[in-house]
Amino acid sequence: MRPSDLDPTRWREVDTVLEKALEAPPDLRSSVLAEACGSDEEMRAYIAGLLGDAEQADAFFGEPVSPLGATLL
Repeated sequence: MRPSDLDPTRWREVDTVLEKALEAPPDLRSSVLAEACGSDEEMRAYIAGLLGDAEQADAFFGEPVSPLGATLL
């Protein structure tokens, strides 16, 4: 799944689940994905990849990207 493959409805679903997962402690994110995605393995794998990207960015910048981005807005 690529961002260009997502219609607006699907993108909102991904965005909602991603936000929930990012708000959860890292050790609970897999549970959040399992509950939110159910049997939709494609969405779960896509969001897991986005979470991995966010974790790499956090490690690079030395702090969570989401709160950092919020302060810049």
